[in-house]
Amino acid sequence: MSFEIVYTSSQRGLNAGARGFCTVAATTGIPRQLQEKLESLSGYQHLHTPGSKRNDVNFCCQAVRIQQETWVVLSRVADAGTDFSGRSNKIAHHLALSLSDVRSTNCPPTTLLADEDFWYTQWAGEPEWLPVDRMPTPVLSDGIPCITWKKTLGDAGWAGIVARSVENDFEPVFAIVPEGCNALRLVHEALQQLPPRMHWKVSFSTYFTRSSGAECHWRFLRDGMEEATAVRNRPVGIVIDSNSRIDPLDEDSYVKAARSGDSKAARKTAPTEQSEEEGSFDRRPVTQSQLRRREAGARARQARLTAKVRPERRSPRDVLPEPQSAMPAGSRFRIWWISAGVLCGSVLTIFVVWLIVYK
Repeated sequence: MSFEIVYTSSQRGLNAGARGFCTVAATTGIPRQLQEKLESLSGYQHLHTPGSKRNDVNFCCQAVRIQQETWVVLSRVADAGTDFSGRSNKIAHHLALSLSDVRSTNCPPTTLLADEDFWYTQWAGEPEWLPVDRMPTPVLSDGIPCITWKKTLGDAGWAGIVARSVENDFEPVFAIVPEGCNALRLVHEALQQLPPRMHWKVSFSTYFTRSSGAECHWRFLRDGMEEATAVRNRPVGIVIDSNSRIDPLDEDSYVKAARSGDSKAARKTAPTEQSEEEGSFDRRPVTQSQLRRREAGARARQARLTAKVRPERRSPRDVLPEPQSAMPAGSRFRIWWISAGVLCGSVLTIFVVWLIVYK
């Protein structure tokens, strides 16, 4: 069973006494804890003036756990101009799918997020309860070859680098892309490099900000934002920067398949389980807590690699020899005692001769 909510600023919310940013529409019978969790995922950061078409939309797919039950949440969070009080507004539409719903879905999550007729972009009416089991219609066409990646970053092979991160234990990916690019299409083309059974295990955010509340494998950041600067200064996992325009160094099956458009070549090396069919959903998606642990592991690996870097070698002329003693300390001590003994013996001899001669 699926549930959805619409969260925005309104003079009156769905719950009694609710006002301002609140839920204005929800599926009948939605669990309270699930509704609260979806509301917490509704953060949005305006990059431009509220109401401007230059403000990007955040399409997000992630897994959450509510009372030992896993839900896969599809979200569309975007600018909504100004609210009734004149402040900047946003609108977040979330769809929570149970694992049984995911198993019965024969398309990538990106195709559902692209259905413009399903997702709310404005809310001007009264609060209302939504019917049960509403579902979007798949829209996006095949994402092969990866023409959007080639147009955005100059090389379609980057889609293969992103897809390969799933094989590397869901290594975090940070893609810094220019403003206004079709990030949802970038995600769709990268997912096409994976087997269908892996499509719903990957979590992503097409407009990732600190306020979004999302914890995802694939994070698409906008160039010029603080999040992009932080990633450049302290890279973790795989970092893809549209400013660098450097071709992928690895010529593995993923990169070659993304460039050629033959995704089957990459799928042969993707993680497989013999007990499961190609199109099955064989295990639960990675949750936010698991993703945070893996990201911490990536930071630890990066720190270890940094610590192993050898210091810069200097030429022999730059290296001055350390000052050394003329002889060991023990030898100097023995010579001192010998010298003292010889001196005392000489004095004693002179005294004895003096006694003999003058006495």
